[in-house]
Amino acid sequence: MSFHQKILKATSSYQNTGFQPEKIDYKPAYRRAISSNDHYTIPEEVLPVSTPKISDNNISISIPESTIPINHHDIKSGQQRFRWNLLFNLLVWIICPLPLWLPFVSNELAIYILPSIQCIFVIIWLIISLLAGRNAFILYRHRYDDYSALLTTEESNKIQHLVVISCYKEPLELIKRSVDTLAAQTEVSRITMVISFEERTPDVHLKCQTLETYYAQTGFRKLIFTIHPYGLVNEIPGKCSNANYALRTAVEQLKLNETNGDHILITTCDADSQFHRQYIAALTYQYIKANFPALTTIYQPPLFYNWNLDGLSFFTRITGILRSTLMLGALIPFSINTMSIFSFSLSLAKAGNFVHPAYQMDDIICLIRWMGVTGHRLSIQMVLTPVLSGPTCGRTIEYEFMEWARQARRWTIGAAEVFHYFMWSL
Repeated sequence: MSFHQKILKATSSYQNTGFQPEKIDYKPAYRRAISSNDHYTIPEEVLPVSTPKISDNNISISIPESTIPINHHDIKSGQQRFRWNLLFNLLVWIICPLPLWLPFVSNELAIYILPSIQCIFVIIWLIISLLAGRNAFILYRHRYDDYSALLTTEESNKIQHLVVISCYKEPLELIKRSVDTLAAQTEVSRITMVISFEERTPDVHLKCQTLETYYAQTGFRKLIFTIHPYGLVNEIPGKCSNANYALRTAVEQLKLNETNGDHILITTCDADSQFHRQYIAALTYQYIKANFPALTTIYQPPLFYNWNLDGLSFFTRITGILRSTLMLGALIPFSINTMSIFSFSLSLAKAGNFVHPAYQMDDIICLIRWMGVTGHRLSIQMVLTPVLSGPTCGRTIEYEFMEWARQARRWTIGAAEVFHYFMWSL
């Protein structure tokens, strides 16, 4: 068996049974446990003969020395003496333990306020459950739709896609499994695939070269690799700065600054995302039928956290189901915020100055920032094909709680940062 065949086989046989302890900056770090047998792979022997090969001039690797502008507007320093995120943290610490301290303030007040809050939460969860059930039924009803067949050739030719996947220290096999699902898209010839690494990623150039060889014959319109430099001014390490650099690099290399941004759709995703093979076609179909809502709509696929979910612990199964329910019943119907994987037009990205590199959570900051730029509320529309996302889990229940603590800390800091940005922008 050749070396290339071994690489391909590794993708289809990858089974990460749990978090593997590593030493990063003398602190234990844990990789997300991902295990699934139902995913798209691209074995070398089954590639169709007619599959177009990406020529060498359609594959590019942008090294850290690239002079890509990081932010074409100055990032304001904001108010340094008073941070609005401190107020956010104060509110969290006051409201969350409310049932514990309110009775000590006034029993009579607690008798009326606490049951009222409970009733409100019951009503909210009832509405969320009904809306989630409705959206789940919509997905079920459209499960066999062939969106490629619903599009005319003229309509398909109007839209090009830019898919950006941000990577850091994820295993190469995990990245392949995610990109495999994009290479298996029915509209793969309309996808420019951007794989963005960090400068501090171990063996980053070797990974780029391996992926370049692996995906050279999968039919992508163009394959771009970027390596985000470490320590740039006005940035913090994370997906925001990584995606911002990748998008700006791709736009410059493809010379898209002068093109009609309404006809280019961008999708950002994580390294543990598995797309339905009709995702790009469904996104194109919905975007065209909605008459190109470039500056008014962001598209969000429902995220299901069921990578081998039946083999995971009770705690992981419950949190995975609850997260999907909240997305189907709250985040999407009420256009609250996007989550991890979402799509938008290049026009909206350029109008919103791409992704703010000084924040952590790209999904929330993009929505808030772009609403400020456009001057109106952005609508979040559900893409009619789900995406599988790796659940937050661990090898044991103890590791799961540790991972959830890390996630909760990241989400809390990210939400506080966005709250500060929102209040400061008023």
